[in-house]
Amino acid sequence: RVWMQAVNKAVAVSPLYATLVGSQAAVKCSHVSHDGALIATGGSGGEVQIWDAETGESVTALSGHTGAVNAVVFMRSGRALVSGSSDASAKLWDEPEAACLCTYKGHKAAVLGVAVSPSGELIASCCQNKELHVWKTDGVAVKVLKGHAAAVRACCFSADGLRLASASLDKTARVWDLASGKVTAEYEHRGKVYDVHFTQDGSKLVTSSAFATCTLWDQTQQKMQGNEPIREFKTGSGSCFSCSLINEDRNLCMASEHGTVYFWDIEDGEKALLELAAHSEIIHRTSVSLDGAWLVTSGEDKLTKVWNLHTVDANIKIEKTKRATVTRAEEEDAEVGEREHAMLVSEETEEVSEPDHADMPDIVRCISLSENGAYGVSCSEHGNLQVWDLNKAELLLRCRSPSVARVVRFHPHQSQTFVCGCDDGFIRVFEIDEMLETGSGVCSKEIGYHELCIRSLRWCGDGVRFVTGSIDTTAKLWSINSLSQEMTLVGHKDSVLDADMSSSLSLLVTASTDKTVRVWHARSGKEQWAGKHGAYVYACTFSPDCRRAISASGDRTCRVWAAKKGECLHILKASSAMLTCAVAEAAGVLMSSGYEGALHFWDIKAFDAPHVDGEGHGAEVRCAEFSKYGSFAVTASNDGSVRVFDTKTGASLGALPLAYPVYSMSALIDEGRALCMCGDEQGNVTVVHISGVRDFPPGGDTTLEGTRRINAFRPGQETTQ
Repeated sequence: RVWMQAVNKAVAVSPLYATLVGSQAAVKCSHVSHDGALIATGGSGGEVQIWDAETGESVTALSGHTGAVNAVVFMRSGRALVSGSSDASAKLWDEPEAACLCTYKGHKAAVLGVAVSPSGELIASCCQNKELHVWKTDGVAVKVLKGHAAAVRACCFSADGLRLASASLDKTARVWDLASGKVTAEYEHRGKVYDVHFTQDGSKLVTSSAFATCTLWDQTQQKMQGNEPIREFKTGSGSCFSCSLINEDRNLCMASEHGTVYFWDIEDGEKALLELAAHSEIIHRTSVSLDGAWLVTSGEDKLTKVWNLHTVDANIKIEKTKRATVTRAEEEDAEVGEREHAMLVSEETEEVSEPDHADMPDIVRCISLSENGAYGVSCSEHGNLQVWDLNKAELLLRCRSPSVARVVRFHPHQSQTFVCGCDDGFIRVFEIDEMLETGSGVCSKEIGYHELCIRSLRWCGDGVRFVTGSIDTTAKLWSINSLSQEMTLVGHKDSVLDADMSSSLSLLVTASTDKTVRVWHARSGKEQWAGKHGAYVYACTFSPDCRRAISASGDRTCRVWAAKKGECLHILKASSAMLTCAVAEAAGVLMSSGYEGALHFWDIKAFDAPHVDGEGHGAEVRCAEFSKYGSFAVTASNDGSVRVFDTKTGASLGALPLAYPVYSMSALIDEGRALCMCGDEQGNVTVVHISGVRDFPPGGDTTLEGTRRINAFRPGQETTQ
């Protein structure tokens, strides 16, 4: 077995407790029962799913809605719960009996949110048609509250049950007096408001809205108009669809549309205390158990996750300690600098240096290694685009890009050149030699653009062209030597997540969230055929002989298609939703990885034969790459580990545990080198040197004599043997 040694020890542990897998559609809402024993989820399928919070197993499904379930809330006592649906109804359920106790039909449009009063006597529901309804548990209407100018997204009761707060897409939040039915305060926002909560003492109100913002409002001196916020909490781009108050209202939890959960000190809006890469897609809803021990998040990725808030609190304390240490060191350095400056330069204005954000924790979205193994490049959620010297394992360059780079790839034959696909849709080319010479860190040129964010970028076999996929529903073919695209592939109905060109350069294949894989003629751009999956298609590629197209989907299958005619030749069943697929020509192996630690290997000459499982990971495997000749696979997972597998037997040769879930990875194993670089959810980049493992052409020896050993070190630290 491979022995893996990490120099850096984890100073914090992941607070992820459980992942609820099994939903066939996006999870629009979730709520944890007040005893913390059950979790309810709802989505576009129309059912309310009940889960055991301890085991993560599905307990029962409550059927009755004919539209998407947009909201679900447990009652404070017992096991009853309320759900709101796009079928314009709200239902009260008895969970133990799986029976509907009452259906409230007073709405005239989709129900987007529900809330239960602390006494359990009243239920509030808010609608697409701008109204809020207050009703009793027997279905008798109490009040209809009107006044919003757009759909009401969420509502909540105050702790005393006398007030109701509402969040609306008309860019306002309102507080209503339930006795009179009148508005007592209105809070204006810059964008649409999606969620609202009272603090436990009712003195403050927190809202989540567009522009990635949560806002804290004073309730003690409320006015009808002109209310100014106490403070704002901002995370960057996008919208914040849900928020929660935790730790006795001392901390704010906000969920972004990028899948990240941010934790803030309620008294400090300058910088988030902690960030978690919770989901791969939009987070629709967060909820907290009554005892404050558990946080539940649900998202567009069809997953619901349970987080241990005691662990979150411990990690927040660790982060506060680290920041206090850094602050003291910065103050001491500043004092020394001021004394030296006073001695050397008199009556001059001190130059203000640009702040260093290299240690800012944020998700490392993508990593690429140069062909010669000299350089690595990483791009992160906060826009940190960085070049690393892999021999020294240290930061070489900080690049400057007008927009966040979402995907980055080195040129297959030019180790000084890499290309980025960015959130603004532009493609930017960077030259390392040029940046080192000028010290500017800026791109050498921009090549055309997509209308929206770029999600994938792959080089073609000719080393000149590359193909990109975007959430603008198109794929485009580009040349590194041109300033505009060679071809645009139009036909998908939703985001294009992956795209590839056959080695013969005659066909292109694309994968999309519209649940289809499509093949196109590479010269004309004409669509040849479209194949259907039962869920998002996350990845696609061609077989080495170009006669087969292969796709990996969230429907728990990989499918093999006739490349020219589109006939589905093989449906390869997997143990979970599949996120990646790749083929090693020399080894004759198809590899696919996905959720729940799934990693499968198929013989491409015998697809009907059972697949070989790579066992060892305990969470989704987002990254999986072959060695040069396919004898080994290197994988990285949300379980916080990197592993090396034998692709013929599926045996895990060794595992390297890291401090946080690993989000991105790129590897290089050939006759003379073995290394990888990976990035985690907290912005850490780790360089891994692998000793004792090499890959040779078929028939050669794939290992070196002596003990196999894998050493890991983070930039800035020396390696110990």
